[in-house]
Amino acid sequence: MHDECEKIARRCAADNADHLAFLLQLCELELIDRERRAADRRLKAAKFPTIKTLETFDFKAQPSVNKPLVTELMRCGYLDQRVNLLLVGNTGTGKTHLATALGVEACSRGKRVRFHKVIELVT
Repeated sequence: MHDECEKIARRCAADNADHLAFLLQLCELELIDRERRAADRRLKAAKFPTIKTLETFDFKAQPSVNKPLVTELMRCGYLDQRVNLLLVGNTGTGKTHLATALGVEACSRGKRVRFHKVIELVT
């Protein structure tokens, strides 16, 4: 709040905004910043091998991947329903990419995530 206070005060003065509008804008910026930092902490705690998103997944290269299903999974409804997901396929089919994209989306929605490779769980 301290870093943004003067900038918001100048903008509110130029817009002829009252003290409550100033305080509201300052608090909104603080909440946005807190959520961004919390999302960054969740991403770091998830320990993804690399950050991947659905936008970078090439569905044309993997036509066997059900795009409508993956798009629906990105809404994270399975988390509220406490349903497990299991991604199975041959090497190079995009399992890690999709799992990471789903985890990144869950992090952005405020969920705690932890990425594990199967080999790590077995050993």
